[in-house]
Amino acid sequence: MAAVTPVACPVCRGALASTGEGPSCTACGARFGMDDGFPVLLGPGDARFADNADCCTFAGEEETNRFTTQNYYLPLIARRLPDRPDLRVLSAGCGIGADVDAFRDAGIQAWGVDCGARTMAWTHRANRGAFQIGSVLNLPYADESFDMIVTGCLFPHIGVEGDSTEVVPDHAAQRARVASELLRVLRPGGLIVTGNPNRLCPVDMFHKGQMQHGGLMRWHSPDEPFLLSFADYGRLFAAAQVEVLPPARYWGFHTKRRDPKMWVLIAALQAWFAVLSLPGLGVLRASGLNPWLVVGVGKPA
Repeated sequence: MAAVTPVACPVCRGALASTGEGPSCTACGARFGMDDGFPVLLGPGDARFADNADCCTFAGEEETNRFTTQNYYLPLIARRLPDRPDLRVLSAGCGIGADVDAFRDAGIQAWGVDCGARTMAWTHRANRGAFQIGSVLNLPYADESFDMIVTGCLFPHIGVEGDSTEVVPDHAAQRARVASELLRVLRPGGLIVTGNPNRLCPVDMFHKGQMQHGGLMRWHSPDEPFLLSFADYGRLFAAAQVEVLPPARYWGFHTKRRDPKMWVLIAALQAWFAVLSLPGLGVLRASGLNPWLVVGVGKPA
């Protein structure tokens, strides 16, 4: 698939040139290294992130990424962005990057960026040239490069202490910076799709790494600053068009499905997500009765 690369210097957004040691910026002269064959395009103050990186995590994320791409993102593109033959997608905080391969398998130009430990799985990806090690605080892409940006559960992990649920004092400023960067690289009329366990729902069934003693769920206060609500996204993207999207077909529950004791819970969740996805129930989807929040952010044309 021939494509003009959107990759740019994270310092000044200038064009990058390849050198023997790694990319360098033709505008500001910044030089960048390589890690396992992937460019490390970190801007000033950016750092790598020590997230969970084991084979079990990789296997579960592989299934989940592909399921969500095939059953949620691709149908959403067909409905919302049908007339963009040169459509380009960014997976921001892409983890192991299986969604990038799934997009490209479907004939869509896609790129992935992450700065965590799961980038070690990129060596097994079919489209190695589509990945950059970089931070969402200083995205290494030119302005208005993408028609759609998918993030998974990105925002709760911005401005936290390591891979925990404890936020740092400037977490709100960091999240605002990420929102600004996502809008910067999005084309007018484009769409950002992000999501997380709903802050207003007291039960978090999706953050396994933060659950104590191997529990099935993490109880939390609706005032907990780690998670976000629909209103939080409205404030983050105040200059954009923010909507709560249907959650049905977002999750395949592959890991939970391996335990027969979870089958009743899975069926109940899928049925409830189907109800929440009915037309006219946006208010219900934004309420604490919805355990998984999916938010769409449209950039005005």
